[in-house]
Amino acid sequence: MSVSNTRLVVIGLFLFAVVFHLSVVAQDFSVLAKNGFLYDDSFYAFKIARNISTGEGISFDGEHATNGFQPLWVFLLVPFYHFAGTDLISPVYAALILAALMTAVTAVLLFFIAIYKRIAGGLLAGSVKG
Repeated sequence: MSVSNTRLVVIGLFLFAVVFHLSVVAQDFSVLAKNGFLYDDSFYAFKIARNISTGEGISFDGEHATNGFQPLWVFLLVPFYHFAGTDLISPVYAALILAALMTAVTAVLLFFIAIYKRIAGGLLAGSVKG
């Protein structure tokens, strides 16, 4: 595969992932919650991020500390809640957009890993023949 074709494939993968996820984000909130795009753990993380942003600490209920969550994801969500104030829906959409971008970047990275493995595998196979 030539370099220009590789770039086109990478750009295509990136755009496909972003467009697909953003089409999910464009759904009404009730559709997202009802059809499985958001599940109970999502709301658990959202509530903890909101509590952190309002100064209530790392807690789901605002009283008892918790460590039963994915800290990196929750800490990435905290700024969304901080800037949203009392709006509870906008941070959810912001989180979905962030997830879409992370998925697209992951797709590109996996593509490059696959290409590297193919190139490196060919080089190794060529050196074994000799």
